[in-house]
Formats: sequence, C-alpha cells, structure tokens
Amino acid sequence: MRKTLIKSGLLFAAFASITIPAPAKADEHALSLKLEPGVAVPLTSPQKDRFGVGGDLTIKPLMSLTPWLAVGPSLSVLALPSKLDGVDAGTAFRLGATAEVRRSHDNSDTGLAAAAPWLAGELQYVRTGDLNRMAPALSAGVAFPTSEERSLWIGPFVKYLGVVQSVVDKPGHDNSDAKVLIAGVSIELGNIHIVTGK
Repeated sequence: MRKTLIKSGLLFAAFASITIPAPAKADEHALSLKLEPGVAVPLTSPQKDRFGVGGDLTIKPLMSLTPWLAVGPSLSVLALPSKLDGVDAGTAFRLGATAEVRRSHDNSDTGLAAAAPWLAGELQYVRTGDLNRMAPALSAGVAFPTSEERSLWIGPFVKYLGVVQSVVDKPGHDNSDAKVLIAGVSIELGNIHIVTGK
C-alpha cells in the first residue's frame, strides 16, 4: 500500500506540473519544493486517548501562478505512537492538492524585513487502516530567505488537520473525526523561474 501511495503521488505531481495552463501573455513562474516536517499532537478523543505525540511530513511541489499565489500537489504521512498495549501506532497517508497565498518571494527587502508570511489550504484523500476519508487542513507560517539568491526559505508553521468521518460505518471501526495540531519548520527549496506564453 505504501508503494502504491508513493507511486500515485509521484504520478500526480508529474501530471499537475504539465497540466497547469499557460497564461496568454508572457509571464514568469517559479517552481519550488516545499517540505513541512512537524510534531503532531492529537487534539480530541478517542485519538488523544490512544496515541501520543508523533510526527507529520508533507511534501509540496509548488508552482507560483502569481507572485502571491502558489499551487501544487501534496503528499503527506502522519505517524502517532500508541499509548496502549495491543493498539497499533496510528498512521495516515494523505494525497491531494494545496493552494498557498503568501508575500512575494521576489520582494527587495533584506534581513527580517524580507519575511514572507503565508496561509495555505489543503484537501487530501487519506487512507487510515482500510478506511478511505477526506482530510482538509489549514496552515499558517512565515518564511525567511537564507541568502541573496533566495533559493532556500525556512520558517515556522502551524497546521490544523482534520480527518473527516468515513461515510461507510464498519463494525469494529471508530469513525469519529480526528483533529490534529501540527507545528514545525517549513523548508522551501529552489526558485527556478520559467517563462511561459508569448
């Protein structure tokens, strides 16, 4: 199952990168890869009673459609250690799309004034055990360039993740919504500019 999700994620990223329409006028877009590792804390029962503090990682290949809007696919994995004997660790693999509104990375400021606050929304498909669910998420953070080339941006973020109740009610399965708070450091690599259109 893990290999299938990874292959699906790579195919989705490749498909998304070639199907974004080019604008009619000449325009410059930036491509980057964003990593969001963080500490994950379950907020509600029964998840917080069964699982301890764990980790989450999201990978986002992003294309800037405008200086303030970037979109792309997202691939994530959540892992929460078990707090109870006989209960397996909680894992959730997620695949979907993201849109991010942010301050332009091409601003001319330096030092702390170059900070780029951002707000992102994600909608993902999540596989937990043998249940299929939707997982919306909302993130906020701020990124700082690490050099004049602005090819590496680093900064803190927080994310609220909800795994929505399964439509199918299966005996022996807990179908309650899961709510998770994630806090970590975002790392955005690359500032590759491409020119599209005429």
